[in-house]
Amino acid sequence: MKKTIGASALLVSLLIVLLSVLPAAAKSDYPSPASDFAVNGFSSRLTDNNKMTTQAQSNYPSPTSDFFVNDFASCLTDDDKRTIQSLGEALYEQTDAQIVVVTVESLGGRDIESYSIGLARKWGIGDKDDDSGVLLLLSTGDRQVRIEVGKGLEGTLTDGKTGRILDSYAIPYLKNNDFSTGLRECYQKLVEEVYSEYGVEGYTSIDDSDIGDYSSSGFGDEKTDLAVMIIITVLVLIILFLPRRIIRKGNYHGGDYHGGGFYGGGFGGPSSGGFSGGSSSGGFSGGGGGFSGGGSSRGF
Repeated sequence: MKKTIGASALLVSLLIVLLSVLPAAAKSDYPSPASDFAVNGFSSRLTDNNKMTTQAQSNYPSPTSDFFVNDFASCLTDDDKRTIQSLGEALYEQTDAQIVVVTVESLGGRDIESYSIGLARKWGIGDKDDDSGVLLLLSTGDRQVRIEVGKGLEGTLTDGKTGRILDSYAIPYLKNNDFSTGLRECYQKLVEEVYSEYGVEGYTSIDDSDIGDYSSSGFGDEKTDLAVMIIITVLVLIILFLPRRIIRKGNYHGGDYHGGGFYGGGFGGPSSGGFSGGSSSGGFSGGGGGFSGGGSSRGF
């Protein structure tokens, strides 16, 4: 909490500095060479990052026509596939929320967090307006599992709670290589939590009184601090580079900042909700739900 307050105070201070710098910067007639070099370098790095992200996205598998269960690692039993598919379809019909299971043999050398959020965004899991998607991802070769939570459900499926769900319902089975049972049990619990969030009564998959809100474990504070520091960094860049190029009316008005910097492909990358998802063979598909990195991962 103290970290968050300190970061917020620093943010306010930077805003004050920004307001004091803008009038003076507006009087400048020529951009600083150092500013040109820094901005061009920064934009170049953003472009390179976007290219890398696009290449990584092309390595993701396409969803099956069932959409809710995608067993690329062939580790689920037919009965569990039918159970997951049935639960997923019913949940979607009643709430528009989508919980999708994906199994892969390998993450291709990537960490499960980046792979998971990239896949969830590409498929557009969840409703676009509510961001109500959840991805349950298992890599059998890497022996890792993750619950990726859409932005609209992060208040219910907190980082701490999803970690506890994995520990209680998935890991005991996954450690014994019973992947199918572990994913089914975990999926049923996630469905129960989402039904509860939408106020749908009458569905209870597992009796568990000890799954509470474990957000006090510190994940939330770390996310808040990170968000504040990102804002501070952006403001510093604005103070250093933008005033002379945007506020000044002169030679550079409407110039390269509208051509390929922040507007042309900078922060626009794989933004949450930017993918509509894709179905094959006319089955279910994603609704364009957004993800910001909420959830938990476990090795086993």
